[in-house]
Amino acid sequence: MRVLKEKNVDKKEEIVCVSGNKGVRAETLVELVSRERHGPAVASTAGQYFEKSALDQSTPEVVRLVARRPDIGSQALAYAALSPKASQLIVGFAGSAKKEDQRIAARMLAATALMRDPQGPAKKKLAEKRGDDEDAKLNVDYRVEIEKLLNTTQDEVALEYLLLTVGVDRVMAVKDAIGQHAGSKNKAVAMAAQYALASTKQSVDEAAILRAITTWPKQKKARPALSYDPRQTPRIYAMMAAGEAKLDSAREPLLELVTDKDLHNAVYATRALSQIGGEGLATQVLSMMNEDTPWPVRVAIYDAAGANPDKAAVALLQNHFNDENGRFRQDALYALLSIAAGQAQGMTIEAFNEWWSISGDDFEVDPKATRKWRSENAVGDAQVEPIAGFYESGIISERPVFSVDASKSMKGAQIESLKQTLNEVVSSFPARVKFNIVDFGGHVRTLAPGGMIPAKNRKQAMEQFTYEIELTLGTRTYDAIERAMNIPDMDSVHFLSDGAPYGSHLKSWSRIDHATRLFCSTAPIAVHVIYYPEPGRKVKEKTVKPIRKYAKAHAGGFFVIESE
Repeated sequence: MRVLKEKNVDKKEEIVCVSGNKGVRAETLVELVSRERHGPAVASTAGQYFEKSALDQSTPEVVRLVARRPDIGSQALAYAALSPKASQLIVGFAGSAKKEDQRIAARMLAATALMRDPQGPAKKKLAEKRGDDEDAKLNVDYRVEIEKLLNTTQDEVALEYLLLTVGVDRVMAVKDAIGQHAGSKNKAVAMAAQYALASTKQSVDEAAILRAITTWPKQKKARPALSYDPRQTPRIYAMMAAGEAKLDSAREPLLELVTDKDLHNAVYATRALSQIGGEGLATQVLSMMNEDTPWPVRVAIYDAAGANPDKAAVALLQNHFNDENGRFRQDALYALLSIAAGQAQGMTIEAFNEWWSISGDDFEVDPKATRKWRSENAVGDAQVEPIAGFYESGIISERPVFSVDASKSMKGAQIESLKQTLNEVVSSFPARVKFNIVDFGGHVRTLAPGGMIPAKNRKQAMEQFTYEIELTLGTRTYDAIERAMNIPDMDSVHFLSDGAPYGSHLKSWSRIDHATRLFCSTAPIAVHVIYYPEPGRKVKEKTVKPIRKYAKAHAGGFFVIESE
């Protein structure tokens, strides 16, 4: 086990971080939890503890300690839910009579549900092997624990998480137990129950849902866009219920919330409207967008327009494409291509416009064809003109963060090539672009911890990066991606590495995918991955397949640098 010193991402002070191939001792983590104020250090150590350390009699109290910390409790429990010991932890805490333990089990269950691939097949069978399963698929059947907790727990917070889990995973086995909570005096529990009822194809209280959407008071404190906590407000549970139940009566109040100042309200209102659908929806939500619309809402609006194909929306989408900057041109183009549903011969705006000029007059939308096309083609497949190039990948974002490998294996020609290429791409940025760089090996370092760097400051920033970069042992893949996503105002990550995750608390791309889904559930950051193998090393499909899948799932591209 090693004790590392790492700079605080915000204050540039040194903090303690524990790393080791054999895991973290329980007493080490307990000490950090009690004395270390810097949350990321504790969360990272907790992740390594859950990933590598053996279960013993001290484990339950360690989990309770990290769960009690409001700053990193949800993050640590998400790491626990991703770990090889997740099933034992959930079953153990679910079987406890303690309210605190039941709440921990419910929080882990909700996190697990939201980490699953929403497009993938339902995984309902208990995994035969869990310990060193490199894929770490979330295929454990927790229905017994969900049913047991729903019928026994008196804790309202645990009930809220459980009902959210039932709704996300559509757990039909407990459908009869949901209704008893729909009349709860706790508004969050009542609305989470309405969402669970809708998801399990049962009747909902339409009037109660509409009241929650239209009259619920505003949040006193803005919630972060990125979060590991799946818990929502009663209003958002009501929106989710309205979307699942396809309540046409909720359409007008939801439309009013598309422009709400609360980012979460606006995103979830747009997503609910997309589920409800209906004539004219695409043109309505597109018309509500302006230059001040936050980027996660822009993504949700374009997604709704593509998922609800409307011939009348084509002209609006073409105008938006022409007016857009950065990565959102890709979202607008994907919406247009969704309407065409494969009839345009290509994935570019030129291919769409050419097809539309010839076939637009006689074209009729086919929602079924659109759904099929979207299931086979991802946002990252749409091709737009880049503003710069980074190796084989095109940069389309005006707010990119480069997350680049500075591990020992990048020595020599690879690190020199990376320095030169980064300098060239940053030098080519238009003045309006802002960027940042995170480099990682055994340490994770942010070039400008305070936020994005304006292009006018590029020379000084790149001189600092080149001077300070240090090759260290380890490949802390997810730590670096997570650090990049936490930089304010960014919307895309360009990740480059030459090897598999090593020394991090998530050791496979499957687990990294699950964590990213949960963390970015409201603000879907695009992640592009560049694989830079050591010169002469043969690239195996087995190696790159999960990385390619990860990038595609997160609106990104995957590229391999071919070098002699």
